[in-house]
Amino acid sequence: MPDDTPDDTPDDTGLEASQISVVVPTTGRASLLYAVVSVLDQRPPVREVLVAADTAAPLDLPDDPRVRTLRVGPGAGGNAARAAGIAAAQGSLVALLDDDDAWLPGKVDVQLRHLRATGIDARAVPWLVTARVRAVFADGSAPKVWPAEPMRPGERLTDYVLCKRRLVEGRGFVQASTLLFPRRLAVEVPFDTSLRFHQDLQWLVDVERRFPDVRVVQPAEPCVEYHVPVERSSTVSGSIGADESRRWAVAHLRDVSARARGDFFLTKPVAYARRSHQPWQAVRAVATGWHLGRPGLPATLTALRSVALTTVAAAGDAVRGRRRPLDVRPAIAAPDPGQVSR
Repeated sequence: MPDDTPDDTPDDTGLEASQISVVVPTTGRASLLYAVVSVLDQRPPVREVLVAADTAAPLDLPDDPRVRTLRVGPGAGGNAARAAGIAAAQGSLVALLDDDDAWLPGKVDVQLRHLRATGIDARAVPWLVTARVRAVFADGSAPKVWPAEPMRPGERLTDYVLCKRRLVEGRGFVQASTLLFPRRLAVEVPFDTSLRFHQDLQWLVDVERRFPDVRVVQPAEPCVEYHVPVERSSTVSGSIGADESRRWAVAHLRDVSARARGDFFLTKPVAYARRSHQPWQAVRAVATGWHLGRPGLPATLTALRSVALTTVAAAGDAVRGRRRPLDVRPAIAAPDPGQVSR
């Protein structure tokens, strides 16, 4: 990365826990206390915890001098909270944690050891560290370790995150609460505060676009307890519409590979359409994916199955009078203006 960063950007040559500022955006969930305590319990200790509150409500936080509260809301959005925390960070390294997740013991130590083992020149090479997560389900299902497969040597970050390699899961997973990176990286590639969904993915796409040679370090050990709700309707991801996701991809996935672009259309927007029983939106997403990308076989088979199940669900809704009669005509609408070509 270039050395022309602002004078107030801390030096990031010291890859130590004492240089880590942890940014925790929150809307005031009850789980916030548990999340922050999981950071304060890390050994070696981090420098500070910046709780960026997108709410005016009082917060239940530990009495620890390392904890600072920033008010950014209410209603500013998750990326606005992250940006405020990063701007206020006193450390040269930044780690993120969502307020409904928690760090596992040793998370900081594991990530820093793996980062140092690469021999990376912290000022010359753009880098970020992620990790696997222990996914915990609200319905009591057995926890899983995600992602099932690590990044391949030389694999592009966006290919890893977007391409579906296998029918069952088969996609890379870079969860926000795992991320550790130099503060200067987020200064040069800021989080887009205008976004209300696909926020983490947009930032990863932007990082790769700005720094195609970004070094990604991924320890094999799970480092984060990631809480997966049964119903996502109360979360940001649960509020995304299929066509919103499709339009976002048309606008923002121009620079990723054709395989990654096609696989995204055939998985994410189709999944959102299935959740809302909208087969016409699922078909449109599939059509856009084939028009603008080159989806692989696992994504194609998954999408065909989802379209069939969505159509059956929508037909059942129509019979019960819960929705308008089944109509797939919007699926054959003309492509959006400005769509990228293959």
